[in-house]
Amino acid sequence: MMRRFFVAAAMLTMLFGSMVAFPASGRAVEPAREFLDALRNAGYHDMASLYLDRMANSPLAPVELKEVLDFERGMTLVQASRSQRDMAIREKQLDEAQSAFDSFLSKRANHKLADAAKSELGNLLVERARVRIEQSKKSNKAQRLGEAKALYDEAFAIYTKLKDDLRARLEKLPRVINDDNTAQKELIEQLRRDYLQVQLLEAAVREETSDTVAEGSDEYKKLLADSEKLYAEIYEKYRTMIAGLYARMYQGRVTQKLGKSKDAISFYVELLEQPDNPDAFRDVKTKTLKLAVEAWRSEGQFAEAIRQFTDWIGKARPNEARNPDYMELRMMLAQLSIDYSNQLKKANPKDEQIAPMLKEAKTQLQFVAKYPNDLQQDARKLLAEVGGGPAVSDERPEPTTFEEAKVAGRETLGELQTAEQVLKVLPARLAKESDAKIKAELQKQLDEAKTKVVTARSDALRYFRKALQLANEETDAEDLNVVRYFLAYLYHTQQDYYDSAVLGEFVARRSPLSSAARQCAKIAMVSYLKLYSMSTDEDKTFESERIVGICDYITKQWSDQPEAVDALNTLIPFMIKNGELEQALAYLKDIPETAPQRGLAELKTGQALWSSYIKGMADVRGWKADATTIPAGVNVADREKELDDLKQRAAKTLADGVGRMQQVGTIDETVATAVLSLAQIYVDTEQADKAIPLLEDPKFGVLTLVKAKHPATDKAGFSSEAYKTGLRAYIASLATAGENGDQLIQKASEMMDGLKESVGDSGQAQLVAIYLSLARDLEEQMKLISSPAAKTAMSKGFETFLKRVRGQSNEFNILNWVAETFRGMAEAFDTGKGELSAETIQYYAEASSTYDTILQKAGTPGWLPQPQYKLQIQLQVAAINRRIGKYQEAVNSLEAILKDNKMVLGVQLEAAKTYQEWAGDSRANPKMYELALGGAREDEKSGEKLIWGWIKLSKMTANKEQFADAFHESRLNIARSYLEYAQRSQGADQQERLDRAKRAIEFTAKLYPEMGGEKWKPQYDQTLRQIQSKLGEKQVGLAEFIAADAGG
Repeated sequence: MMRRFFVAAAMLTMLFGSMVAFPASGRAVEPAREFLDALRNAGYHDMASLYLDRMANSPLAPVELKEVLDFERGMTLVQASRSQRDMAIREKQLDEAQSAFDSFLSKRANHKLADAAKSELGNLLVERARVRIEQSKKSNKAQRLGEAKALYDEAFAIYTKLKDDLRARLEKLPRVINDDNTAQKELIEQLRRDYLQVQLLEAAVREETSDTVAEGSDEYKKLLADSEKLYAEIYEKYRTMIAGLYARMYQGRVTQKLGKSKDAISFYVELLEQPDNPDAFRDVKTKTLKLAVEAWRSEGQFAEAIRQFTDWIGKARPNEARNPDYMELRMMLAQLSIDYSNQLKKANPKDEQIAPMLKEAKTQLQFVAKYPNDLQQDARKLLAEVGGGPAVSDERPEPTTFEEAKVAGRETLGELQTAEQVLKVLPARLAKESDAKIKAELQKQLDEAKTKVVTARSDALRYFRKALQLANEETDAEDLNVVRYFLAYLYHTQQDYYDSAVLGEFVARRSPLSSAARQCAKIAMVSYLKLYSMSTDEDKTFESERIVGICDYITKQWSDQPEAVDALNTLIPFMIKNGELEQALAYLKDIPETAPQRGLAELKTGQALWSSYIKGMADVRGWKADATTIPAGVNVADREKELDDLKQRAAKTLADGVGRMQQVGTIDETVATAVLSLAQIYVDTEQADKAIPLLEDPKFGVLTLVKAKHPATDKAGFSSEAYKTGLRAYIASLATAGENGDQLIQKASEMMDGLKESVGDSGQAQLVAIYLSLARDLEEQMKLISSPAAKTAMSKGFETFLKRVRGQSNEFNILNWVAETFRGMAEAFDTGKGELSAETIQYYAEASSTYDTILQKAGTPGWLPQPQYKLQIQLQVAAINRRIGKYQEAVNSLEAILKDNKMVLGVQLEAAKTYQEWAGDSRANPKMYELALGGAREDEKSGEKLIWGWIKLSKMTANKEQFADAFHESRLNIARSYLEYAQRSQGADQQERLDRAKRAIEFTAKLYPEMGGEKWKPQYDQTLRQIQSKLGEKQVGLAEFIAADAGG
């Protein structure tokens, strides 16, 4: 019930106005916000995180967005965790979310989103506390509950402090605001909403903390009394608002927990007397009824409870009748009616109210049982009991020996299985029958079977438990194990998975030679799997260890039996999840190639191997780009060899699995995903000729399945990934297509149409994101190619298609993708060192030309999806011109932007960088370094320099947390510019410039000892070592200044 409070609190936030609002100041941030929201709403959380990472270093990112990057990263992680099934990943996401919110608060304590971040930190703590409570039910109860209490107390402290802070801020604000002061009015309203919400959370967490202490204890009572008081205060202050009514309802719940049922009933009745409209009132009344039922029961007020339930259910609107809340109300009314009829029957078996009560119960149960819902099975069981007539008189005598109890149990188990079979067969006969009498008899049998299922299971359990109680030293051990097997089976059928797992494993391990041992082991394995899948606990270590333990035991104890294959197929996913890929492969080899499960296991293992390869290669590329990031003890060349072997194994394992599943003929989500993964492997390993048949296979091809809208492709994002892979495969094949080139280009064009269709009505933002990710995929595809000749050949295919598309399209998304892809191709050839290759220059030029086309069309109203894209493209053109040595053109374009607004930080950074690289060109005058440092291009009106240069950039960004990266980039490049300038100087000039370079870093180190953290400090250190070397000093890097400071 308490979990629902926090869901309700979230709904209240929507009603009152959300505490969590993206900053709205400044028009520039709106497109960025819309883009980010579009990604998250579409479920592209990874892409949203990537977008935020890029914005952190992007010169285009609005300042308002950079200020809240940590907050938005936290919110993105929280949203992603809600759809994450892997609890380990979910735990990691919550940890990262907490770190993000902490970081945001440490930097932005006074930001308008600070209150929202604090509230989210409290909510994260509450979720972690619930995990500990669930864990306490399995082991280490006292310890886990203590940890939960500490977490709840920490959350309560956060909510209390936030409440006090909000109240203090509200008290300082004027009570009367001019109508024209919109900003002030909005601020006050926001603070009031935040203040109300945090009061509700404070009261709720106090109530929930009571779950961590002994029920009925003094501490338990105090916690509930505190919560009751807080709810009462909220109600008194907000009794005319929906939030106040919720507070009253929760006050009733707490009062009821304290044993004051009459007081609770008075609160509930007060709420039930509220109007039925608007909808928010209906929600309150529905929830109140659910809470009130136990209070009425405890006071024996069945008639009043039934009257209230009947009245409210009778007022259900057509759209409410079958919703989960009303189905639950109907079940409650049915149970109330049954219980009341039983009470009346005890007092007077002939009471005239008994029949109407049972009729009411049947009516409600029939309704719930009729429609699919979570309570349908419960309703059917209860209906069978109600409609089963009087109890059967052929009761067995109570067993007095082990043998009697065992026989009674087996007989009853047989009756249970017969009744279950009747339930499977009889409904179809009943539906076809037209004779009224026969139909009535069939219905009677069906009702009896339903009742029998419930009673027989209960009786069988009772008899088998009795048998164990009656066992003695003379009882045969085999008979004991058979009884234990039946008990484990029955526990499993009624979803008591923990008991069935423990009992099954006991027999399997203690008596492996028993005829029941293998079946008991299988029951244990399946039950542990059920516990794992059903657990809401973020830490599933217990379930995971038990699954691995029992499966490993089965494979070793009965290696030649079918159960061993099932166990191996169960083990493999857990090994993969734990990152133990070698062990997963070892288990895979133990599954016979003829076993039906072998193919599925190969698919899962192959996908895991490929994912590991992709991650490993990303690490290697990062290490090559920056040698300072290579972990200690890692040899990059050796790691590349390991990854190449991993790639080969991934491809082979997936290919074997796909081939096996094709023979079986089954197509499901796992098979479709594996086929797509294998196609992607072929594309990324220069085997597009193998990928295309796989994509186009008339039965298993993912493109075939996507076009047919096969259920196996319903997974979010699957269609777009299939079309992207198809496009990459067709483009990669153009280099060797010969006469088939036009056909491949047509197919590639169809893939682009498919991509657009797969997005549907979700908007331009998602389509832009898809094309950008496609451009990056193509770039990565090029980078994965080790052979220069193969890379050149593939680039020609890309070039052919991109030019064709560019000539035929007028859409921004397509042209921008062409430009981005050409730029990515150039970067794939660009080593970053020495002279640019012919391919690098050519593809940078193609990208620049395409960007120019976009800029020419940008003036057409509505052509650009977002106005900010123009500035982004202008910067891309300038960056390309800088990279290919067209420094004058780059500076001219940047100057044109700065004439309109010289405060665009990203443009200023790009301009300073351009001058620095220009100065470093051997053909340039070294005095250009002075322009990089001190700025250039005077404004005709003000006389000030339009381009600031590194020195002014460092001053403008100093002591501003949101510009920390820009500041350190500027300070570092001041030192580097002087160093590079010195290297092209002689004599006293060289000495002076080296001294200035060193002082620049020394000055930064003294004022900012952290030196920008992990990102910038190693770069400062490396640059200082180069300066020290040129000065003829000992190369100790930043240690020189640290030692000087320590020495006083």
